Amino acid sequence: MAKKKHVVPDETYWPGDIRDKSWYCPRHGCYQRRKVDDKCVVCYWEEQEAARIEHLWASLARDLWRRAKNRWRHDHFKFKTNEPFILAVEDIEREIPPDRKCPALGIPLVIVGGMEPVFRRTRPYPTWSWRLRRWGGDASPALDKFEPNKGYVPGNIAVISSLANRIKSNTTDPEVLRKIANWMERFKDKQGKLKA
Repeated sequence: MAKKKHVVPDETYWPGDIRDKSWYCPRHGCYQRRKVDDKCVVCYWEEQEAARIEHLWASLARDLWRRAKNRWRHDHFKFKTNEPFILAVEDIEREIPPDRKCPALGIPLVIVGGMEPVFRRTRPYPTWSWRLRRWGGDASPALDKFEPNKGYVPGNIAVISSLANRIKSNTTDPEVLRKIANWMERFKDKQGKLKA
């Protein structure tokens, strides 16, 4: 496998005197320009981050499928469950909300992004590396089984926020969920009265 060449960052320059505001970026003000395309460096960084997030959204269905398959395999062989797994990546793609909002809570779904350290048990000594962090936030997308006992089958899955998934947990009884919501409202009102 060929080693990746070290990428030298694009050279930048100042188009003019700092006191002359005629060349300032209309969005970010006084910043350097890239020599390659004469673009403000912050505009370029924002474009790169937007492209990275779009790539994460494009591969979301495959990642949710892989994580669900690993969970199912772990439960199937360790706890001897007989829940079926009859899912394709296309089934999950159909369930991703087009407006990218949680259908249960209405909050925007956020792919966390960023990097996280990973510990690998390699030989002769363990190593640390980095990987993209996609999960772990309340608004992170999660694959939910509506009826937990039916398993991962088309028609029984939904892509909702991790927060909604944790609240829903193992219950599908609307009365239980209403009780939880009512308790949260009462608790919030009580906290508001204590602060006042």
